[in-house]
Amino acid sequence: MSTATSAAFSSPAIARPRRRSLPAATFRSSSPCPIPSRLLRPVFLYSPRAIPLQQQQRRRRGRRDRRLSPFPALLTGGGCEGEEAGRSETPFSAAGFFGTLAFSWLDPLITTTNAPLAAGDVPNLGAADRAETQYTAFSSALAATSIHDHHHPRPAAILRAIVSCHAAEIAVSALFSLLKVLALSAGPPLLKAFVHASSSSPPAARRERCCLLALLLAKCVESVSQRQWYFRSRRAGIQATSLLSAAIYRKQQRLPPSPTTNHSPGQILSYLTVDARRIGDLFPFRLHQAWATVLQLAVALAVLYDAVGPAAIASVAVILLTVAVNAPLARRQQGVHRELMRAQDMRLNAVSESVANMKALKIYAWENHFREVVRGLRASELRWLSAFQTGRAYTSVVFWASPALVSAATFTTCWFLGIPLDASNVFAFVAALRLVQDPINRMPDVIGAIIQGRASLSRIAEFLGAPELQDVRRGRERYGEHDVAAMLQDYVIGGLARKTVVLVTHKVEFLPAFDSIQLMCDGEIKLAGSYNELLSTSKEFRELVHAHKDGGNFSNAMSVANDERTNDKSIDKISGIHISRREDFFMKHSEEDQLMKREYEEIGYTSLRPYLQYLFQNKGYVYASLVAVTNLLFISGQVAQNSWLAANVQNPHVSTLRLATVYVAIGAGSIIFLLLRALAAVCLGLQTSESLFSNLLTTLFRAPISFFDSTPLGRLLSRVSSDLSIIDLDIPFSFAFSISATMNAYGNLGVLVFATWQVLLVSVPVLLLAAKLQRLYLTFAKEMMMINGTTKSLIASHLGESISGASVIRAFGQEDRFFTKMLEFVDNNASPCFHNFAATEWLTLRLEIMSATILSFSAFAIALLPQGTFTSGTIGMVLSYGLSLNMLLVFSVQSQCSLANQIVSIERFNQYMNAASEAPDIIEDNRPPDGWPGTGKIELVDLKIKYSQDSPFILHGITCTFRGGDKIGVVGRTGSGKTTLINALFRLVEPSGGKIIIDGQDITRIGLHDLRSRIGLIPQDPTLFHGSIRHNLDPLGQFSDEQIWEALGKCQLIQIVQDKKQGLDSLIVDSGSNWSMGQRQLLCLCRALLRRHRIVVLDEATASIDNLTDTIVQSTIRTEFADRTVITVAHRIPTVMDCDMVLAISDGEVVEYEEPGKLMQREGSLFRELVREYCSQSQHAN
Repeated sequence: MSTATSAAFSSPAIARPRRRSLPAATFRSSSPCPIPSRLLRPVFLYSPRAIPLQQQQRRRRGRRDRRLSPFPALLTGGGCEGEEAGRSETPFSAAGFFGTLAFSWLDPLITTTNAPLAAGDVPNLGAADRAETQYTAFSSALAATSIHDHHHPRPAAILRAIVSCHAAEIAVSALFSLLKVLALSAGPPLLKAFVHASSSSPPAARRERCCLLALLLAKCVESVSQRQWYFRSRRAGIQATSLLSAAIYRKQQRLPPSPTTNHSPGQILSYLTVDARRIGDLFPFRLHQAWATVLQLAVALAVLYDAVGPAAIASVAVILLTVAVNAPLARRQQGVHRELMRAQDMRLNAVSESVANMKALKIYAWENHFREVVRGLRASELRWLSAFQTGRAYTSVVFWASPALVSAATFTTCWFLGIPLDASNVFAFVAALRLVQDPINRMPDVIGAIIQGRASLSRIAEFLGAPELQDVRRGRERYGEHDVAAMLQDYVIGGLARKTVVLVTHKVEFLPAFDSIQLMCDGEIKLAGSYNELLSTSKEFRELVHAHKDGGNFSNAMSVANDERTNDKSIDKISGIHISRREDFFMKHSEEDQLMKREYEEIGYTSLRPYLQYLFQNKGYVYASLVAVTNLLFISGQVAQNSWLAANVQNPHVSTLRLATVYVAIGAGSIIFLLLRALAAVCLGLQTSESLFSNLLTTLFRAPISFFDSTPLGRLLSRVSSDLSIIDLDIPFSFAFSISATMNAYGNLGVLVFATWQVLLVSVPVLLLAAKLQRLYLTFAKEMMMINGTTKSLIASHLGESISGASVIRAFGQEDRFFTKMLEFVDNNASPCFHNFAATEWLTLRLEIMSATILSFSAFAIALLPQGTFTSGTIGMVLSYGLSLNMLLVFSVQSQCSLANQIVSIERFNQYMNAASEAPDIIEDNRPPDGWPGTGKIELVDLKIKYSQDSPFILHGITCTFRGGDKIGVVGRTGSGKTTLINALFRLVEPSGGKIIIDGQDITRIGLHDLRSRIGLIPQDPTLFHGSIRHNLDPLGQFSDEQIWEALGKCQLIQIVQDKKQGLDSLIVDSGSNWSMGQRQLLCLCRALLRRHRIVVLDEATASIDNLTDTIVQSTIRTEFADRTVITVAHRIPTVMDCDMVLAISDGEVVEYEEPGKLMQREGSLFRELVREYCSQSQHAN
C-alpha cells in the first residue's frame, strides 16, 4: 500500500529590515558577485548620496536585499569569493586591539536610536563563529577522540571534542580569569595599607596616594580582565551550542524510521533547544568559574590569614564544612534534575502531539480530555520542579550564610587565641570576607549549571550514539529527482519508457502497463510475474483487482462514459480542469492576506507590562514582596553588624568576646531572613509558572482551528519548551537576585554617602549616566532577545518539518540541502545571542569603571579631609563597602539586564495567551436532548462561509436538505468547497451567513462539545496518537473491551491486534508510524463503529488507501451504517455511485443535487463529466 506523497518545505518570510547606519556592515550589490564592502564603504557609506543610492539598488533587488543581514537567500547556489569576503567582515572582526578590549565596536549598534533594530540589521557572524565551521571541526575532533567507537560517543568523548575545538580560546580566557582573581585579591591588602597610612601620625600622604592609585589600577585591571574572560567564554559557549545543534540535526537525518527509535520528535526538539543551550551555558564559562572560584577562595583565605593570623584556620574549617554539607544535596539535585528533564520530555511530547493533531481532537470532541492529560503531566513536572528549585534554595542559603558563619567562627577564635582586633585587621578581614562570599555565593549557580550540563551532555551523547539508518537509497543515485517526480501517468509510461521504473502503488489500474509485478503481503514478496500471469494464477491478486472494479453502479457509469468519450480533449486538458477558478484566485492573494503570518516582534524598551504580568499570575506579587522585605531585613542585619564593629572595635569598654558575640547574634538573625527570601523565590516561581502554563494551555485548546492553520507548530513548541524552561528555572531566582542585588548596591552606596557626603558630587552624575547606558542596553537587548526568539521558532519549525518529512527528504537525496538550511537558521539564531552577551559586557565594563571612580573619589575625600574627621573604624568600613560597591553595582545591573532578557519569554508567552477563543463547549440553556440527533436530517439554508473577515466567501449560499438515513455523496473539483462544507458541519469554521439545522436544531445555538460529540467522522488523514490501541480507540474509557474487540472484528483488524503480544495494550507510536496507512484508516473506522453516531462523515476517507482496504471500508459502512446518515466527500467516483443522492459543488455553489443515476443521464451534468474524466484516466492507464 502506498500513497502519492507531495511535500513542500518553504522558508518562512523574514521581516524587511529597518536600516541603521552601521559602519562595519556588509553592502551587497545586485550583481551575482557582490563587491566587497571594504571597497564600497569609502565610496558610499560616508557619502551624502549613500542612502539614496542604496535605496535605489534595494528597490531593484526587492525584498531579498539584506545589507546587514545574516539571513541571505537560503538554498541558492554558491556565491563567489567577493560575497564570502563581504560576509566575513563583521564589526567584531574589524575592531582593533583597544576596540576589542573596550567593546567600542558595539557603539554604533547600541547608541544609534534613530530606528529600532529588526532581524535584518543584526551583523553577520564571523567565519569562525558559524555553525558550519564549528560542526566540521567538531566532527573531525570527535572522530579523533573516539577512534574505536565514534558512532556511539560517550559524554566524555563529546566534551573532549568540544574542548579540542576551542583549546586556544579556553587558554586565553583562562589567562584573563587568573588575572581577574589576582587583581580582585589586591583590594583588601591595599585597604589595610590605606587605613594604616590614614591612621598614622602624621598621615603618610605619599603612601595614601600610592595606595589610591594602586587601588584604581587594580579595579581597572580586574574589570577589563573579567569582561574579556566572560566575553570569550560566552562566545565559545555560543559556538558549542551551534555545533551541538548542527550535530543533533545531522543525527536526526540519519535515524531509522520512528517505530525503531527511542527518541521521539519532542525529545529531539528538547535536545536541540534546551540541552544544547545548557551545555553552551556550562562550557567553558561555568568550568572556568569552577576552578576560578576555588582559586579565589584560596587567595581570599591567604588574605584572611594575613588579617587575623591563625584564626583563619576556623574560616577554612567552616568553608570545608559548608562544602561537605552541600555535597549530598548536590548529588540529590543531579537525580532530581534527571527526573525533571524526563517529565519535561513527556509533557512536551504530549503538547506537541496534541497541537499537531488539534483538528482531529476538536472533531472527536477529545480536546478537553487531552488537555487534562497534559495538565496531569505538567503537575508531575511541577513536583520535580518544586524539588529541584527547593534544593537550589537550600543550597543558596547554605552558601550565602557561610560568610556569617565564617566571621562568627573567626572572631570567636580570635577571642579564644587572644588575637587583638583593630580597625585595620577587622575591616581588612571584612573585605576579605567579601572575597570569600563572592565565590561561595557563586557555588550554587556553578554546581547547578554543572548538574544541568552534565545531564544534558548525557542525553545528547545517548542520542548521538543511537543506531543509524544504513539505508541504500534505491535508485536515487541512478535516477534524478526529476525522474521520480515525473512518475505519474503519461510520464511514467511514456517519459521513462527507456528507464527502469519501480512504482509502489495501491492504484491497481496502473498495473497493466508494467512488465513485472511484485505482490507483497505481511512484509514479504509473495508472488511475482506479469499482470496477466498473476491475474490467472493468484486468487489474492484477482481479489485486489476486482475490488477496484466492484463499485455498485460504477460499471454502468463506465459504459455511459465510454460511449461518450471524445477525442478532442487531451489528457492534459482533462487534468488541467481539476483546479477550480477559486484555487487560482487564492494563489494570487497578496502577501498581506497570506494564511501563515510572520511572527510578531515587539521592539523598543521593555515596559513594566511583562513584569506585572508575571507578578500578577496567581498572586505572585505577594511572594515578590516577601522577597523584597526579607532581603531588606537581611541587608539591615549586615549593616548593623559592620556598624557595630566600626563603632566598637576600638572601644576599650567593649571586650573582644562581647564584640564577637553581638556580631554573631546579628548574623544568625539575618540567616533566618535569608532562608525566607530563598523559599519565597521558589514559591514565586512555582505559582507563576503553573498559572502561566495553565492559561496558555487553556488558550491553545480553546483556540479556533484557524489559529493553528496560521501559526507554525515550531512557534508554539518554542513557547512550551525553551521559553517555559526559562520561566520555570531562571526567572524566579533572577527576580529575587535582581531585587536583592539592587538593594545591596544602593545600600552600599548609602553607607558611602552617609560617611562621606562628598561622594554625591561624583555618584549622582555617575548614576544618571549609568541609568542612560542601562536604558540603551535594555532597548538593544530586548530587540536581540525578540529576534532570538523568532529565529529559535524557525529552528523548531525546520526541525519539525525535517522529522515529519524525513522519508521524502531521504528519497530525493536532499539531506545536505536541508542541513545547509539548518546551519543558516542556527547562525541566524546565534548572531543575536552573540551581540546580546557582547552588549552585556559593553555595559558592565562601563559600570565597573564608574564604580571604581566612586571608590577612588571616596578614598580621595578621606585623604583630603583633616585627620580626626573619621575614626579608623569608619575609614575601614567605608572602604570595605567601597570595594564591594564595584561588584554589587555590576551584579545589580547585570541581574536587571538578565531579568529583562529573560522576561521576553513572558512576552512571547503572552502573545498566544490572548488568542481568540471558540464558541463555548456547552451552553447550559440550550443543550440538545440525549437522543439528538434522532433521524439525522440536515438542512443547509443559504449557507455562506469565509475563513476571515476580509477574505472572500468560499461557500456562496448553499441550500439543500439531506434526508435522515440517506447516503450523500459530495463531489466537485479541487478547491470547490467540499472540505469547507464539512468544516462548517463541525463548526471548525463558523457560518458567515445562513444556517445548518440538524433535526430541527440550529447548530450555532448549541455548545461545540454537544455538537461534535454527536457526529462521527472517518477523516481524510487517519490520525493516531502515542499510546495503546485501547487509548486510540476509546481515550475517554466509554466502552468495554468486549465492545472494542467486536468493533475490531467488523473492521477485519481482530487478527492483527491478537497477533500482538499485548493485545489492546499494544503500543502505537508517533502518529501510528508502526501501522500501515490502510490499517490506520481501519482503526479510524473502528472509532466510528464504537461511537455509533446517527450522522457519519467520510472526508475523502479512501483517498490514500488500497482498493482492498477501500472495499472493507465501504462494505462495513453499508452494513453497519445502513440506517444512518452518511455523507461521503468523494475522491474516487466509485465511492459515491451507490449513494442515494449526490451533491455537486463548483466554486462554492450547488451545481446539482440529485440521484446519481439521473445525473448520469443528464446532458451537461458536472457529476457525469467527473465520472467520464475518471474513466478516461483509468482506461488511459490501462
